[in-house]
Amino acid sequence: MPRHGWSEQRPADWWQGTIDSIRHVLADLPGSAGRVAAICACGQMHGAVLVDGDGRLTRDTAPLWNDKRTLPQVERFAATVEAQRITANPASPAWPGFKVQWLMENDPDAVDRAAHLLMPKDWINLNLTGRVAQDITEASLSYLMDAGTRDWSVRMADLLSIPRRLLPQLRQPGEILGPLTPQAAALIGLPAGLPVLVGAGDYPMALLGSGALDPGTGSDVTGTSTILTLIQTGPIRADGVSNVLSAAGRWGSFTLLDAGGDAVRWARRALHD
Repeated sequence: MPRHGWSEQRPADWWQGTIDSIRHVLADLPGSAGRVAAICACGQMHGAVLVDGDGRLTRDTAPLWNDKRTLPQVERFAATVEAQRITANPASPAWPGFKVQWLMENDPDAVDRAAHLLMPKDWINLNLTGRVAQDITEASLSYLMDAGTRDWSVRMADLLSIPRRLLPQLRQPGEILGPLTPQAAALIGLPAGLPVLVGAGDYPMALLGSGALDPGTGSDVTGTSTILTLIQTGPIRADGVSNVLSAAGRWGSFTLLDAGGDAVRWARRALHD
């Protein structure tokens, strides 16, 4: 947190953490490497990772989901009925569309050298497979996806002045992105050629894991943040309501409290006795 309201991490640390954690698990479970059938990643959403055409980072750090440096960009953007109709979401400093706007204004060289905008788990997937993609769950909260077509919105990219070249192919979470490369296999200790799935954001994966699958079911995910979600047949366009595609492909209408975990910690301390 280099400044008030800023929150960022180094994607290189995520990759090193992936290597270390997989090797730790394999060492704890003898023979487990031969029992792995596939790899699927989920990860924190909205972290704007920029890479060049060779898959190298153009920026050492990535602004995270809870980073608020984009408030001026959000306030400057006249949130229109058209934007909410397209994206099914209100404007928010969390969305990657505004993060790219901030980077274009404050670190233009990193954007100029970038070929792709990735989310954190997509960066891990790139290191595992050498292939680039985003999935529809992450894109649904980018402020750059058309909720109707479930593909990138040319109109939103134009409204935000986002270079379209940065938007990689959108895939389904359960699709195979590619095989584990020999280089990555040597680093993590798993056999080369294992299928690596496209995966999804951590929150859409949590909806799937909690059993919130059918319209009318709900979910309360409290971790660092708190997210209250109701699964719907389609997105609900209303002030104060955001909409995400779950890993199962259903729309979830939700509200978010950034300080969920801190609030629980405060309550535990304050009310312990």
